Amino acid sequence: MLEALEKADVGILAMNPQPGELTARMAIVHVVERRRIRYAHMVGVTPQIMKQGMRTDYKLVDQLSDKLRERMLRAKTLTVKNRSGHGVCGAF
Repeated sequence: MLEALEKADVGILAMNPQPGELTARMAIVHVVERRRIRYAHMVGVTPQIMKQGMRTDYKLVDQLSDKLRERMLRAKTLTVKNRSGHGVCGAF
C-alpha cells in the first residue's frame, strides 16, 4: 500500500481496526502528508454509519462548517459539550 501511495494522487482507506495495526496506519499517514495527496480514511466504518452519512445534507454541513471556522478564527477557547451538558474546555 505504501508503494502505491508513492505514485498516487488520491487515497482512501476504509477498514476495521485490528490489534497492532496503528503503526501501519501511521506509516500511511506519513506518506500522505509528505506527498500532500488528497486522502480520506474511515476506521471502524459500519453499514449503519454509511447509511447515516449518505443521508446528510452536505450543503448544510458546509455552511455550518464555514460559520464555525469563522468563529474559531477569533476564539481563544473552545468548549465542547454533549447533549447532557457535560464537556471539556481547553485553550488553543
